Amino acid sequence: MQWISNSFPTFFIVLVIVVDVSIAKSPIILIPGTGGNRLEAKLTGKKWKPAWYCLSSTITFYTLWFDLTAPFPGFTKCWADNIRLEWDLEKMTTSDVQGVETKVPEFGRTESVEYLDSVGVIPYMKSLVEYFVTMGYERNKEIRAAPYDFRYSPDTTPHNYFNELKDLIEETYVLNNNEAVTLITHSYGGLMTLYFLNKVSKSWKKKFIKQWIALAAPFGGSILETLVYASGFVDKKLERVIEPLDVRAGQRSFTSNLVLLPSRFAWSDDYVFAQISNKTFIISNISGYLDQVGFHEGTLMMEQIVNNTELMKMSPGVPISCFYGNKLNSTVNRLIFDKSGFPDHPIGFEYGHGDGSVNLESLVLCEMFADLQKENVTIHELPDVGHLDILENEELFSTIESMVI
Repeated sequence: MQWISNSFPTFFIVLVIVVDVSIAKSPIILIPGTGGNRLEAKLTGKKWKPAWYCLSSTITFYTLWFDLTAPFPGFTKCWADNIRLEWDLEKMTTSDVQGVETKVPEFGRTESVEYLDSVGVIPYMKSLVEYFVTMGYERNKEIRAAPYDFRYSPDTTPHNYFNELKDLIEETYVLNNNEAVTLITHSYGGLMTLYFLNKVSKSWKKKFIKQWIALAAPFGGSILETLVYASGFVDKKLERVIEPLDVRAGQRSFTSNLVLLPSRFAWSDDYVFAQISNKTFIISNISGYLDQVGFHEGTLMMEQIVNNTELMKMSPGVPISCFYGNKLNSTVNRLIFDKSGFPDHPIGFEYGHGDGSVNLESLVLCEMFADLQKENVTIHELPDVGHLDILENEELFSTIESMVI
C-alpha cells in the first residue's frame, strides 16, 4: 500500500510532461515564391485590349494567377496584358494596368498556397501542408500562409503586406500558446522574408520568431532571369502552347524579376552570362544588357528599387537553415545568341550545377549570413533535387518536422 501511494505522484508528473511535449510545437507560416499563390483580378473597364475578343470588364473577381484558360490559343495575350504592371517613369512607380484591379485572396490560409488555381488542378505547397497536417498540425491555426503580390520587388509590395505579415505572426503566436513561429519560405519568398526581418526589431524577432527555414532561396539571383528580358520565359511544360514572346512584356514589367537578376555576390564581375556572336555581357554590365535587349527602362527602375546585392548585406537576425537541391549540369549559366536572332530567339544554353532554376552559386550564398550574425546558420544540400521538387521531398519534410516539434 505504501508502494502504491509513493509511485502514484511520480506517474502523474511523468504523464503531465508527456502531454506538454506533445503540444509544444512551433507553429508554421509559409511564404511562397514567385507565382506561388493565387492572384485575383476584376476588370473595371479597360480602355485598351490586345485583341478584340479580350474582356474589358467583369462583374466579379476571378482567378488571374493561375488562370487555367491562359494557355489556350488566343487567350494568352488577354491574360498576359491583364497581369502585367504599368510603370510611371516620372514617379518611378508601378501599378496594375488601367482598368484592372487585383487582390491577393485568402491571406493567412494555406489554401492560398496549396494550389495555384481555384479548382485544385495545379498543386504547389499541397504536399508540404498535408505532411504537417498528418503530423498533427491544424490548418489555418498551427500551419498558415502569407501570400503576396509576387510581381513586385520587396520594397514596393502593395496591400500593406509586411504589416499584415507582422500581424499574422503575432496572431499565430497567441493562437498557439505563445509559441514562437517558424517561417518556411520557398524561392523568392526567401528574399521577401530577408527584407521583412530587417524591418522589425531584434526584440520582436527574439520573441516571435523561433527560426527561418529557407527552401531553394535565390539569394544571388539566377542567370535564367536574364532570359526573361531577352525572349521571355515559359516553363518547358507550357512551351508547346504559350509563346514566350507573348508573355515577355508582362514578365519585364514585374519588378520582382529585376531583383532576381544575377548578383555580384554570387558571380565575379567579369563572368560572362550571355554571348551574342563575338559580343559578350558580364555580370558587372547587366544594365548594358538590358539596354541591348531594348529595355532601358529596366535599368532606370533597377536603380530605384532594392536589389539582391543590397539585400545580402542585411542580417536576418534569427536562426536560419537553408535547404537547396543540386542537380549536376541542370541549370542555365549562359545564354547563347546569334546576331539575327537576338534578343527574341536564343540558339542555345550552357549549363552548370543548381536546382534547374537557380544556380548553385546563388543557392550557397546563405552561408554568408554566418559572418553577419551570431544566430545559428546551417546549410543543407539535397542531391538531385529540383527547384519545385523540394516541395515534394518527404525526407526534407521529416527533417523539418524534427526542427519544429
